Amino acid sequence: MQHNSTPTTASVIRRVSVLLLAASAALFGAAAPVSAADTTAPTAPDASAEGAGPLSVYWATAVDDDDVTAYRVFRNGRQIATVPADANSYHDHALTGNTWYTYGVQAVDAAGNTSPTTTLQPLKSAPLLRFPADRDDRVEGVLEASRPVLVDFATDRLPKCRSRYAGGDAWSINVEYRVDGGPVQSQPATRLNDDRRQVTALAPLSLPLGARNLELWFVSGDITGCTEYDSRFGANYRYTIEQPTVVSFNADWSESLTGQVRKDQTLTVRYDVARLPQCRETLRGMPGWHIDVFYRLDDGPTLAKRLTDHDGEALPATIDLQPSTSRVEIWFRVYGQVSRCTAYDSDHGRNYIYQTV
Repeated sequence: MQHNSTPTTASVIRRVSVLLLAASAALFGAAAPVSAADTTAPTAPDASAEGAGPLSVYWATAVDDDDVTAYRVFRNGRQIATVPADANSYHDHALTGNTWYTYGVQAVDAAGNTSPTTTLQPLKSAPLLRFPADRDDRVEGVLEASRPVLVDFATDRLPKCRSRYAGGDAWSINVEYRVDGGPVQSQPATRLNDDRRQVTALAPLSLPLGARNLELWFVSGDITGCTEYDSRFGANYRYTIEQPTVVSFNADWSESLTGQVRKDQTLTVRYDVARLPQCRETLRGMPGWHIDVFYRLDDGPTLAKRLTDHDGEALPATIDLQPSTSRVEIWFRVYGQVSRCTAYDSDHGRNYIYQTV
């Protein structure tokens, strides 16, 4: 027995939909297959960090099957910035003096996939002289010879000279200073931001090895000739500079240590360039060679710092020892930039070893 039934509204709609899809395929051809969602993460960026303040993070462009759209920057495990894909660096000004920071960089693509985070070796910020708007002055950390000190100056302390020109600020503030009564030096304490407004800039002051006293004051000026000072009523701000532990590598192949190598302190390395006389090449009329100190804290990675300037003169290098550091291993290399000549000073391959207290 056959049963004839009236089609339901839903079944009619399904049949019409099938007919419309068939007609569409006949007219326009088969539809292109929908591409699979992008699930491939970018490669981890090759990154490095350096500085004492601001602390700077640099990275090479990450690789992805689609475009990398941004990079995320982390400090001590927390994200502090997202920067566009065409950026390859980030400079961190929001620091506390004499504090350890660990940075990381992560790439992000258009689909939201994230690379593994590249975590960098910890960096220690320089000691900080902070001059807040309440007219006080504070020291974060210990001022130490051979390390820079950072100055953080609140612009509200000098409010008078504030001319503007062509839509931007036409004034600035400098910190002027001298070490041990020597010549006056100057560093900008403000910088123009993207809106052409003056904002506080961390000003690094150089404290040479052997320095004992720091004296500083602040000067504000604008294009009208207005000048204003913050100098503790003419007495200036004065600070005592401590002496670091110094290990010296002398021309006669002796080594000497002044002080104790301590955890969470600075070790300053002085090196006489006469110990490595090889590879003394010239490049464009200038010394085409340099000497580096290589060092390793415990079983960590090998790190390096430059020991000579552009004229081939010796520079002291500072090594920040972490709170957990128990052993410091040091060696040296001279490198000729023309012939790629190399020679080493490494205590006959054993390297120079120092235990911390």
